Amino acid sequence: MHRKQTLAEITNCANDIIVQPVSPHTVRRRLRFCGFTKWKIRKQIVISRVNRARRVLWCRQKLSWKPGDWKSVVFSDETQVVIGQARKV
Repeated sequence: MHRKQTLAEITNCANDIIVQPVSPHTVRRRLRFCGFTKWKIRKQIVISRVNRARRVLWCRQKLSWKPGDWKSVVFSDETQVVIGQARKV
């Protein structure tokens, strides 16, 4: 059993092995009884070592900034912004 398998895949594997087929609800109850819980897999942002080091350096340089210094910074959240044009980019 692979940890990223869906309930349907686990049920199909169980039904291939045992004689009397079981429902997905039964498999879910038995997994929960054995201590397994469902988790949503989150996408992980992969940051290279070089980029991670650059981010840490940038943050350390900004530690001494006052709240007023941050007014001149624009955080674009990796969205391209074109000032003076009405169209979306």
